[in-house]
Amino acid sequence: MATAKNIEGRKALAARSRILWEITALLVVVMVISGLAIFLSVRASQDRLIEKSVDKLLDESAEDVSSFFFYTMQQRMAEFMVYVRQEGTARIAAALLQEQLSESQRKISDYLGELANTNPMGVNLHMIIVISSSDFRVPEPLIFACNREDLIYHWKIPPDIAESLLAGKPYVYREEGIPELGLQGEYLAITRKIEDPQLGYVAGYLGFKPFADEVSAVKGYYDQERRHLLLTLGTVVGLSVLAVIFVSFFVLSWLIRKRITMPLERLAKSAERVMEGDLDVEIQVQEGGDFSILERAFREMLESIRRTFAAAMKGE
Repeated sequence: MATAKNIEGRKALAARSRILWEITALLVVVMVISGLAIFLSVRASQDRLIEKSVDKLLDESAEDVSSFFFYTMQQRMAEFMVYVRQEGTARIAAALLQEQLSESQRKISDYLGELANTNPMGVNLHMIIVISSSDFRVPEPLIFACNREDLIYHWKIPPDIAESLLAGKPYVYREEGIPELGLQGEYLAITRKIEDPQLGYVAGYLGFKPFADEVSAVKGYYDQERRHLLLTLGTVVGLSVLAVIFVSFFVLSWLIRKRITMPLERLAKSAERVMEGDLDVEIQVQEGGDFSILERAFREMLESIRRTFAAAMKGE
């Protein structure tokens, strides 16, 4: 009998341990999923912040380059207009139609070369584009002046850059650069449209600025913040998991034993004594307990057995 009781006791203990493991595993899974959901949500928010930060940086850089270029051009505009008047617009137009360099183009290209060499705004390629003119027909935007004279008349402006220029947009961001110009990596193509109704022309400015370092700096900052967040979140989740395990194996174990196991063990011992013929067992009812109804029903059943047994004894 003792051996059977020990086996039953071990089974009950194993069942209780299994319940604790299941509860612990469920809570751990909930904590890990919650941590992962928080991390993914924050990561998505950071990605949006990166995109907005890069866009803001592109806008500011394009505006700075454009403003600086036109400020410096205004300082030399009187000098350039002297060259244009001396050469004459008719001769310049004829040179453009024949795809030959006029003296005015050379002078302006030399100035653009000075800008590229001093590189005050980080722009290594400057172009002045003719979009339309009242003096001659321009079928598509063409390069009028550039610090690389080999590109004048010979480089066709890509559709996305030409569209940005014609639409008056401030820039085009090229992650792959402009390979045909030997500009590798991330590049910012600054576009600025210039219209002068009095002179009867529409022109534009193109500036190409390497932008990999600026974008890398922004992404590097957020990557560092993301690693810090991941470390912090991992630490919090890890400590939470340990806390859950502690609560499950100690607090829940104590609660389960007090509220479930001990009342059932008392009832089981009382039932064993009744089975052995001891009808003087006292069944205590823990009012407010989880098994008070069962304890009361067991006590009433025992009292009924006592009455039945007493009646049978009197009958004999």
